[in-house]
Amino acid sequence: MNYVYGTSGVLRALETVSLTAQDYCARAVAWLRQGAEESGRKFGESLLSYEMESTKGQGGNSTPSQTAWGLIGLLAGADR
Repeated sequence: MNYVYGTSGVLRALETVSLTAQDYCARAVAWLRQGAEESGRKFGESLLSYEMESTKGQGGNSTPSQTAWGLIGLLAGADR
């Protein structure tokens, strides 16, 4: 349930020290992008992600908080 939140938090922290150009940040951004709903604008995550690795960062209903966290991560890791 905390994969989108955690990934976004790390990207935001790395942005503050100018490390978002690293390959691992690009992979994190790509992971966030693939986890967004088909519309590409909303994020949701199910509690199943704690038990089923295949549901990390996806599933469940979209929520404003998950979407905000996803957007924070995408903005922090965006190419400038």
